[in-house]
Amino acid sequence: MSEHKHFRAPESVYTRVELDDSQRAVLALAGGESAAIVGAPGSGKTATLIEFVADRVESGAVSVAGVLVLAPQRLAANKLRLALAERLHIPTNGPLARTPMSVAFSLAADGAFARGVEPPRMLTGAEHDQLLADLLADASVSALWAPTLEHEVVQSQTFRTELRDLLARCIESGIDHVELAARGAAQNRPEWVAAARFWHGPLENALAFNRVNDFDAATLMRQAAVALADPRVMSEVKLVVVDDAQELTRGAINLLRAFAARHVSVVIFGDPDTAATTFRGGTPRILGSFAAEVAPGAKTLALSHIHRHGQNIRAAMAKLTPHIGTALAVEHRSAQSSSTASTGTVTFVERDSFVAEISAVGRLLREHHVYENVPFKRMAVVVRTGSLVPEVARVLTAGEIPTRTLASDNNLRDKSITRDLLNLVSVGLNRALLTSELAHQLLTSPLAGLSVIDVRRLRQILRHAEIMTPEARSGDQLLIAELLSAGGFSDIDTLAAKAAARLASTIAALSALAETGASIEELLWLAWSTSPVAKSWPKESRTGGILGQEANRNLDAVLELFTMAKRAVEREPDRPAADFIASVLRAELPEDTLAARSESDAVLVCTPAAVIGAEYEIVAVSAVQEGIWPNLRLRGSLMHAPAINDEELPTDDQRQQVRSDELRMFALAISRPTRHLIVSGVSGAEQLVSPFARYIEPLATLPGGEINEATNRSTYPLTLRGIVGHQRRALTAAIKEHGEHSTQARQAAASLAYLAAHEVAAASPDAWYGLKGVSTELPVALLNGEPGETVYVSPSKLEKWQDNQLAWFLSTTVGYEGSASTGIGSLLHSVFEHAAKQPEGMLFTGGALWSEIQPRWKELEFEAVWEGEKEQRRVELMCESLAVYLNKFSAEGKRVVGVESSFRVEVGKGVLQGRADRLEAPSAGISGGIEVVDLKSSKTPKSDNDAKVDMQLACYQYAVVSGGFKFVDGMAVETDRENPEDKGPFAPQKSAGAKLLYLNNVSKKVGPQ
Repeated sequence: MSEHKHFRAPESVYTRVELDDSQRAVLALAGGESAAIVGAPGSGKTATLIEFVADRVESGAVSVAGVLVLAPQRLAANKLRLALAERLHIPTNGPLARTPMSVAFSLAADGAFARGVEPPRMLTGAEHDQLLADLLADASVSALWAPTLEHEVVQSQTFRTELRDLLARCIESGIDHVELAARGAAQNRPEWVAAARFWHGPLENALAFNRVNDFDAATLMRQAAVALADPRVMSEVKLVVVDDAQELTRGAINLLRAFAARHVSVVIFGDPDTAATTFRGGTPRILGSFAAEVAPGAKTLALSHIHRHGQNIRAAMAKLTPHIGTALAVEHRSAQSSSTASTGTVTFVERDSFVAEISAVGRLLREHHVYENVPFKRMAVVVRTGSLVPEVARVLTAGEIPTRTLASDNNLRDKSITRDLLNLVSVGLNRALLTSELAHQLLTSPLAGLSVIDVRRLRQILRHAEIMTPEARSGDQLLIAELLSAGGFSDIDTLAAKAAARLASTIAALSALAETGASIEELLWLAWSTSPVAKSWPKESRTGGILGQEANRNLDAVLELFTMAKRAVEREPDRPAADFIASVLRAELPEDTLAARSESDAVLVCTPAAVIGAEYEIVAVSAVQEGIWPNLRLRGSLMHAPAINDEELPTDDQRQQVRSDELRMFALAISRPTRHLIVSGVSGAEQLVSPFARYIEPLATLPGGEINEATNRSTYPLTLRGIVGHQRRALTAAIKEHGEHSTQARQAAASLAYLAAHEVAAASPDAWYGLKGVSTELPVALLNGEPGETVYVSPSKLEKWQDNQLAWFLSTTVGYEGSASTGIGSLLHSVFEHAAKQPEGMLFTGGALWSEIQPRWKELEFEAVWEGEKEQRRVELMCESLAVYLNKFSAEGKRVVGVESSFRVEVGKGVLQGRADRLEAPSAGISGGIEVVDLKSSKTPKSDNDAKVDMQLACYQYAVVSGGFKFVDGMAVETDRENPEDKGPFAPQKSAGAKLLYLNNVSKKVGPQ
């Protein structure tokens, strides 16, 4: 058996229970009888359903093949399928539980096979939304709704969602475009008339042209209902059982009606007070109108006992449900908690910020995990909207709470790794123009692994090599050119350059592979397999902790992308890869996925729809805020889709209906726990807790009460990292107050020693900051112990060090990318240098100097056009100032004896070296010293006092008098530092001072120092 040592049996998903009297009454239904079973949350509806199916199969009343079990959602159907299989232990020809959409698709496929035509393909919600977006982008199409709705409104996702809802309701109700237009005219609804024209025109044409086998969900459901009118279709089905019937749409109800018309027994289970999909067509009232709408003469039975949770949570539900519209069924509201149900607790958390709120919730979850041994996977955090899911998961993860989310809560294009992969393949396909922004994004993505600092340094290196060429390109242009070259970055010998070179090679390989006609699946695999994270993330995912959770989430996203690509290739093998990329990046709705996901002990963070048919030991309902929950925005206010099936209610009644639907979602969420319910919100100056939470608050205990204080839960850390910090603080405090040999100090030290022995991070004193002695007593310049080591000092860097040592360290160690102002300074310096080489007596003008700068002005990058224009005017004025200075200099008969002149002076173990912008001297024959000119392009000049103590000017003067410059025939010349004779010192010169030349007509002169 050793080869099976890693086998782990799947956890049981169903435990057989003892049924109460009301549950046994369901099993006592006569054969062939239909019924609606209503029950409060936790009353055992699903357990009764399973036992009801088992009773019918085991008694021989119906075969396994003759039972069709439906659940409105795929996740709920999966759980129900496993529970039925575990209960029955009978082999079957297919799944025991399905969704109505699955049944409809099977019927459509069988019908296509019988007719000998291509099988249907179902449009996903995201694909349908994108199809509508493409059609409505045409101004002539959007004009169908003019002047009632503007073009911008018609192009919005909200409009598309309501249009899809309207068309779906029409299809489910058997209303075609002719009847829709007639109803629109009769009820004075021009938006319906326009929708009918769109349906019969652009939409049908688009589907007939290249999507002849594509059908949306509503169309498939309608076709299935029509197909079931033939008694030969699914003739083996004798019993249909439905769980969570309150979530059924009109299309699914039509299926049930078709079965009932064939005298098939239909039994539905549900609770009209808990529903999450009413805004997407869910119909809670079907439980109260089942006999009238589906199966005439059907009974209505109510379950009388709550088995999931005890009096505390049941009291919260009882407080809430009277405020919900009855939906024609109220018998279940009188159910009482069973004596066998756990007592349970209700906790209300109120904080002054979102992070504080979720952190407090995370603390409570960890307390239950540590003190009560509740697995994290038996916990859930439910929020109202999908946009809150990643935020909540992020805060919990930061608190070391493992989390997991569902793919349907997040759009694939919004996940960074999938977006990076698609962008990389796009560049390889030459579909996307590689902009500087995209190049930076790819280089700093996990696919290359560079930091922002690495990219800056690469730009600087490339720019340095390019700066002296006539057509010098910017650093961003050079980055793009190297990335698009198969051998890009190969001339640079740094780790960052090697990572960038791998990315450039991948882009070249993608281009070559695309030319062979490779599929999107193959291209994505090449992009992924050549990335460094393809090897590192699987390892990190097994380590746990924050990094492990993040790696798991990223790998889940990658698997979702590959699953989607695989499905696209299977459906349309000849579809261009670029089309697939465009569809994913443009999709505004998330898609569900069948991709495998990480299975770990983690808290589920989700919306109410994800907990349909599920239960957890602990549930936290979070972000229960005014304006978020409830969201009282009227549904269908643009297209009025609900009025297709029902008469439109007055506005006040509509709002009451929306409020009831919001309460149903809230009731669904708070009814899921078996042991503990946590409700949380933020209350502050700008945020208020939802009124829904106020229903719960009087019944709740606040965290930090008697029980918490008795067990010290409110202060003691519950993570390894927190325990290490706690014990280190305890040790420090004990030594300070009682001495290092005290009992308290020994206890804390023993705890840390135990943690260190088990390799818990930071527990060992070897890793503590400040305990080790000074690593060396040598000066910083002699860290390698080499007495001959030399420190090179630049005057400009020395000045920065003097002004701000932290800024100097960052710019020296991290690197400085520069800015437009830096570029302006470089251009002015080049003009200043070039002016010194002009014939003696030449008259300078500002326009002539600007004409030298203008060809290279485009190299500078500004955040806005107006900023560039403003800076250009400033530089033109500076050129005028420079021309005035040069002409005055020439009129005084002075000479230029050095331009960009290098100098080198040894000062002890250090070497002062750099370049001076300009060296000036009196005219020939006139005695005087060398004056150093330092050109400044900054907007704010130094004060006179600051100029007198300017470190940079002092260094220049010291170099003059110390023989730092080499003069030949009165002119400063360049030195060859490789030549020992050119290392100086040279002949000292007399200093005439130094000055800062500001081109804002201000010159700060300093005399000899």
